[in-house]
Amino acid sequence: MLIIERYMKIIDEDARAVSDSVLGSDGTTPKDLRHAVELHSASLSGCGDGAEIPEEIRAWIGKVSQEAYKTLDRDVEGLTDAGYSEDAIFELTIAAAMGAARARYELAMAAVEQGGPDEA
Repeated sequence: MLIIERYMKIIDEDARAVSDSVLGSDGTTPKDLRHAVELHSASLSGCGDGAEIPEEIRAWIGKVSQEAYKTLDRDVEGLTDAGYSEDAIFELTIAAAMGAARARYELAMAAVEQGGPDEA
């Protein structure tokens, strides 16, 4: 087994463990909502068909997924005004970040498997 293959196997196992922990453990938000947020975020990043999420969190999830550096205190205030606790916002933010990261990872791995310009 090549070193890169061993490395990728470790990454896959670790990512699966983190995903199971974040999406599968008890939290302030329901597990199915966190899973839907992760799928929605991944689809925004170009991977999968996504999932329906509540309207009041769509803008936040989109911003976290696509332009996290643009998040502002007023964005969080809008979510707290909509009834989400800080713990809930944190959980949804982590789920969104995981979805975006997973999508980018899967797209990058697909590009690697297809080979670079020298293999064309």
